[in-house]
Amino acid sequence: MRFSHFNILKSFLDFDKVDFIVLNSRHRLSLAQIDKLGLHKTKKEDLIQEKVKALAELKQVQSAFDQLGASGISFILLKGIGLSQRIYQDPTFRCSKDLDILVPNREEVIQLRTFLLENGWEPVYSYWVEDLPQRDWYLDLANDEPLVNPETGINIEIHWDLDRLIFDLPSTEFQELIQQNTTRIQVLNRSIRVLSPELELVYLFAHGARHAWFRLKWLVDIIHYPVEKIDQPKFQKLLKRFHATHFLPEANELANFYFGRGIELPMQGKPNPFVIKYSKEQIANEVVIGFPNLKAFLKYLYHHYFLFEKKSKAFKFLFRTIGIRPQDISAVKLPYYWQYFFYRYYSLLKRKMNPLRE
Repeated sequence: MRFSHFNILKSFLDFDKVDFIVLNSRHRLSLAQIDKLGLHKTKKEDLIQEKVKALAELKQVQSAFDQLGASGISFILLKGIGLSQRIYQDPTFRCSKDLDILVPNREEVIQLRTFLLENGWEPVYSYWVEDLPQRDWYLDLANDEPLVNPETGINIEIHWDLDRLIFDLPSTEFQELIQQNTTRIQVLNRSIRVLSPELELVYLFAHGARHAWFRLKWLVDIIHYPVEKIDQPKFQKLLKRFHATHFLPEANELANFYFGRGIELPMQGKPNPFVIKYSKEQIANEVVIGFPNLKAFLKYLYHHYFLFEKKSKAFKFLFRTIGIRPQDISAVKLPYYWQYFFYRYYSLLKRKMNPLRE
């Protein structure tokens, strides 16, 4: 089915026509996906060129898989080429720049990081903390550790949580959840562990909702997801367990708005008008790191208030967001965790008074 360009134009009101370059670079949709959605008729030679480039990059990914295997640490591939394989039966169809992997055991995260550093990988940034108990506090606040291979340019993000705000479970219970909800698929002639279709789809909804769907590719992942592979009772049970049922009508509203088609899943309730408006703003805007002004920050907090059905989680997020960051643990060594909540305001004041200092 080919879709009208009209709906996609609504997200780019400053454009006189569909700018497929924006879809490709800003929203990380591959030319093949854009063509499949009917948003732009891509030349055959451009599709071939894109595929050839992706195949060349996958050789480096194969090498990274083999290196991860040599570590002896079991990992789960998140999104990326694994998702492309599952949705399109083609690891090159979906744009993917990084390897996101989940290692739910934190001790194994530390071991894998050490192994990769010893084998030529480098940290992307210097926030990691080695000293105890500060390292445990850092792991409680952060979700992942990015490393890059300087020879190949491949990035690996080692995650130890899917999303602590949504999948808020004690460590042992989280490991049990993952153990009960994984399977294996063939990716690049390797047997790779991935999330079960039910948990992966819940994760896709949670990830997109958390970030207000600011990349359209996250909606496309859900639109094209093979829902026939979903065990519906199991999927609904996971949605309720993590209070994520309200993400479905919101994503459905946005999918209809931008692509003229809904999501083929049973859902209840109506989308929140503020969430829809805020998501459209994020989708239309350029990606900005941080907040340009106080109004943007307050909107961000307000969006997260509606993100959680359990308002106790919303206030927990608010308290932590305003009071402490993983970088604070890295910046200074303090003997007690509670002291970092005071340090946050001290460091903010210091940066405002002397912006040239770190």
